[in-house]
Amino acid sequence: MPARCALCLRSLTETAILSSKEENNAITKERVYVMESEARDQQSVEEAQAQKEPAEVVEAVEAEAIQPIYEFPPESQIAQLPAAQSASSEAGMPLEEAVRRGLIYPPPPAFYQNMPEGTQRVPLPPVWPQPVAPGGSVSPATPYRYQSGTQTLPSPPAHPGAAMPQPARKPSRTWIPIVVTFFSVIVLLSCGLCGWGFYSIFNSSFQITNGVITTVNDYYSAIEQRNYAAAYSELAPQGSISGLTQQAFIQQAQQRDQQFGPVTSYVPGQPGFGFTSSNQPDLSQMTLTVSVTRTHLHYAALLTLQKIGNNWLITDFDRI
Repeated sequence: MPARCALCLRSLTETAILSSKEENNAITKERVYVMESEARDQQSVEEAQAQKEPAEVVEAVEAEAIQPIYEFPPESQIAQLPAAQSASSEAGMPLEEAVRRGLIYPPPPAFYQNMPEGTQRVPLPPVWPQPVAPGGSVSPATPYRYQSGTQTLPSPPAHPGAAMPQPARKPSRTWIPIVVTFFSVIVLLSCGLCGWGFYSIFNSSFQITNGVITTVNDYYSAIEQRNYAAAYSELAPQGSISGLTQQAFIQQAQQRDQQFGPVTSYVPGQPGFGFTSSNQPDLSQMTLTVSVTRTHLHYAALLTLQKIGNNWLITDFDRI
């Protein structure tokens, strides 16, 4: 009996120990599960917050970018007006005087709304470029602070990089139109003078040639018609025919007609100018060769013409 009781007691003890171990294991597993669940929930919350923060930053930047630029403070700052008015009343002076002395800054909207046109506004603090330290870092600039009394603008920082370079002054080019106009006038005058010179030379040459050819045509036309007196009127005997009379000329012409036949045709050549005793061109004396055809003879007659008065006359010839 005692042995059985001992075995029963031992079995009961082992059973109780096993059941307590199982309960402990179940409790431990349950705690681990709860801790893992809490950790997962915390991680999801942190991720949601991390995703939400950039979106909020982007929304804040976008709202700041599209926010209109107010000349006066927005409505949210209009509430400062009573405070400004109370400050000016405490100082014992009007609002405008308190703003001008710097006791109230920034000025409230009412200050600008009641300001008459043409009045200079209270200057805003300028922003000067910050000097760069030798190491590449930007040294902090001293903020501008308003004080009571007369406001003065701060001087720019004494830094070489802050000075703005002056734009290069472009050279004046007003002389270009003057020079172009001057040379244009010279070219036009030169062209006009050249044109006038060519016209004068051509016109005088044409008049000389026309006068010489007219005289030769009248002379040989009269000989062809056997009107020797009219032909002699185109002569001014000089040189080899000096002293030739009209009667002598008529006899020579008639003898020429009887010997070789009358003149049937003639062709004047191109006139050429003569030369003076110093071998210089003389436009008052011309020479001309005429191709003459008679019934039994064809020959070239050399005529010398000279301008006497306003007419060209034949002063010499080698044959009729």
